[in-house]
Amino acid sequence: MANSEQLAKLKQGVEKWNHWRKHNSAVICDLRAANFYGADLRTANLSDAALCKADLSAADLRAANLCGAN
Repeated sequence: MANSEQLAKLKQGVEKWNHWRKHNSAVICDLRAANFYGADLRTANLSDAALCKADLSAADLRAANLCGAN
C-alpha cells in the first residue's frame, strides 16, 4: 500500500509535490497500489518511486520523471 502522507502530498498537486521532492530527494516514495486513474501528473517527479500495482490508466504523464521508478 502507498504511503498515505506521500499520496496526500501528491494529491495536493504536482507543483507542491515537486517542491517537496526537491527538498526530500533522499526519501523513497512509496506509491504502490495507488489509484491515479485519469490523474494529471504532467511534470511530476516520480523518479525512483515504487509504483507497483498503481493504476496509471488514462493518467497524463507527459514530461513526468519516471527515471528509476518501478
